[in-house]
Amino acid sequence: MSTNKKYNKLKEKSQNIHDSLLHEINKTNSKNKKIISKQINELSNEIKDKYLLMIKEMDKKIKSKKEEINNLKKKMSELNKLTNAVNQEKFLNEIKEIKNQTVKMFKEKLKKIESFKENAILVYDKEFEKLNKKCDKTMEEAKKEIDESFSTK
Repeated sequence: MSTNKKYNKLKEKSQNIHDSLLHEINKTNSKNKKIISKQINELSNEIKDKYLLMIKEMDKKIKSKKEEINNLKKKMSELNKLTNAVNQEKFLNEIKEIKNQTVKMFKEKLKKIESFKENAILVYDKEFEKLNKKCDKTMEEAKKEIDESFSTK
C-alpha cells in the first residue's frame, strides 16, 4: 500500500498545484479585467471629451457660418432692392418703347386697311359692273330666246 499512499500523495499534490495555478490564473484574469476595464473607461472618457470638444467647435463654426450667411442675405436683399429699382426703371422704359411700337404698328395697319378698303371698293365696283353687264347680256339673250320661241309658235 505504500505505492497507493505515494500515488494518493502525488495526486493530492498535483491537485493542490492545479488548484493553486487555477487560483493564480483566475486572480490574474480578474486583475487584467479590472485593468482593461479601467483603461477602456479612461479611453472612453477621453474619446467622449474629445467628441464633446469637437461638437462645441463645430457648433461655433456653424454659428459663425450662419452669421456669415445672414450677412450675405442682408447684402443680397440690399442688392436686390437696388436691382429692382433699376429693373423697374428699365421695365418702364421697355413698356414705353413697346407702346410706341404698338401704336406705330396699329397706325400702319390702319393705313393698309384704308388703302385695302379703297382698292376693294374699286375692285368690287369693277366686278359689279362686269357682273351687271354679264347679267344684262344674259337677260337680253334670254329675252331673245323667249321672243323667238313665242314667234315660232
